[in-house]
Parts: sequence; structure tokens; C-alpha cells
Amino acid sequence: MKKENPVSVIVLAAGLGSRLEDQTLSKNKCLIEVAGKTIITRLLTQLQLQNVANVIMGVGYLSDVLESYIRRNHPEIKSVFVNNPIYARSGSVYSLNLCLDAVPEGHDVVVFEGDVVVEDSLVARSLASLKTLGEQEFSTVLAPYSSELTGTFALIDSEKVTAWRHESVRDADFPLLSSFKTVNITAMTAAAVATLQEHIKTTVHLNGVKAPLEYAMDSLIKNDYVIRPVVVTHEKWFEVDTAEDLEIANEIFSTSALVLS
Repeated sequence: MKKENPVSVIVLAAGLGSRLEDQTLSKNKCLIEVAGKTIITRLLTQLQLQNVANVIMGVGYLSDVLESYIRRNHPEIKSVFVNNPIYARSGSVYSLNLCLDAVPEGHDVVVFEGDVVVEDSLVARSLASLKTLGEQEFSTVLAPYSSELTGTFALIDSEKVTAWRHESVRDADFPLLSSFKTVNITAMTAAAVATLQEHIKTTVHLNGVKAPLEYAMDSLIKNDYVIRPVVVTHEKWFEVDTAEDLEIANEIFSTSALVLS
């Protein structure tokens, strides 16, 4: 077991959120409310409960609105805002590379996409996974396949992720029924940060600034780096990309739904 390092959390929240229609005309996507709380307030509160104080926000679209909200509502969090100047024509992989540059030396890192809503226990498990990793290892949260889920799916074998396929490059013979949906929460040791950046830069060089982050993660796997799965059991989570997603997330995280579960 590796020694415990300080932890920095990266939240990727630079995107336009255009698929949420009028919900994001005047605010960043992570300022949308799910079950009475903004997505970012839910996450920052969860991180504070886990004694994480160093948060790096990857921002772009309406960054001033988001920064003002966080500084006003979460002054206890040490927030660093990293601006992606080309957010409108780039993807999360580009923002992540900029944020990784801002990680203090010697810090382990956990990355959250800014549109994912999760239960407290998944945040705790993501952070706890750092203690189990080897020096150059990663971990990621995965949910068992469901026909209701779309997007990027991964494969697991012998406690390692063996494939991480974005839907744009998924072969027809990909064993979807035995796969796992990526929840967009990934942890890495301090020593692994530079490794991920190398693969991100290669991904951008080969595929451009709009390349999905999944390309870089699959590149890690193909180069024999270890990504450990943190598999969702009963925990609730949902990714909010569209107005329909928002309705589902509100239903999942409503007080009555949490009580019934």
C-alpha cells in the first residue's frame, strides 16, 4: 500500500451544456439544481465531508458566474480556477490537461466531470481507492451495464480495466452486455499524473482538441498501465447531459426516492 499523499480534486466544468437547452443560457451546467441542490454544491459539500480542501475547477463557459457562485457559497474550499480559452471548440481532454498543470507537486488527484450527480458513498469510495493503488496506477468508477445507459463503456478482467471505448470507436463485436458504464470519476496517484498528461498530449496531437478523454484512457490501457475498477453496487448516480436526463436525475435524487431506497 502506498503512502498517503495530499489530494487535489479536479472538476471539469468548461463546456457549453448546449443539450440542456434554456437551462444553461445564463449559467454553467454544474449550477443546475438536482433535487434542490446545484450539482456543484452537492459535490463540494461531499468533498468537504471527506476533508478535501483543494479543488481545481476547469472552467470556460460563463466562468465568472461559476467562480462568483463558488466563492460566495463555498469559501471554505480552496478553489483554483483554470480557464480553458478555447472551451467552445475543445473537449474535456483539453481542459483536463490544463488542470493537471495546476496540481501541486506530490498530490494525488481525483477527477470529476461537472455534470455527474452521485451519492456521498461514491465520492468516499473514489477517494479511498487512492490508498490501494500502486505508484503508477489509476482507478475509475464503473456501473454494471444497463440497456438504459448510453455513451462510453469499459471491460474488466482480473481487477483491471482492459478496454475503455468511446461509442465513436466501439466495434460491432464489443461485448456490451458484459461491460460497465463509465461514471466519469477517475483517480490517480501523484506519480501517474505526468503519465496521463503524456497520453492526453498524444491524443490531442493525433485527434485534435475535441478528442474525447476516453481516447487517452484507452491509450493508457493499451500501454499496460493499470486502471482499477471501483464498481457501483447500490449507490445512486446519474450524468446530466440533456433536459430529459435532468428529469431523471431529479427523480432519482428526490428525498422520497432516497428514503424508499
